[in-house]
Amino acid sequence: GQLYKKNFTCSKCYLGNHQPLPGQEPPPDFVKLRVALPMVGRLLYHEDPLILGDACTVIALLSELKSAIQLLVDNGLCRRLIELLRYPKSSVQTTALRGIGNIVMGDDVQTQVVINCSVLPNLREVLQSEHRDLIKEA
Repeated sequence: GQLYKKNFTCSKCYLGNHQPLPGQEPPPDFVKLRVALPMVGRLLYHEDPLILGDACTVIALLSELKSAIQLLVDNGLCRRLIELLRYPKSSVQTTALRGIGNIVMGDDVQTQVVINCSVLPNLREVLQSEHRDLIKEA
């Protein structure tokens, strides 16, 4: 109910009210994002896998924007995304992995933050998974 609506609202902060032209990044509203990201961070600890997956999707979408990666890092979301690589549902693991992959495409400091959050041992477990789609994503 309410949590799904909050997740939707966060995704609208990413997309805004319009679609960007092909090849253009949508302009994020950083004022709204600064307010919404702590809530998304809390949703990353929810027990409902649908809410977890949606929260990871919001982060994965945001992390596609180079201009938003530092905001995600500053909100401390990397460590929880990496922990979610061990979550029992592959749908959550996959969306968490997408976000992590996008963050490491940022600058060297942002990549180092992900490394410092112990991504490598968790990634090794992902690569030993039975889920082919998850391995392919990794």
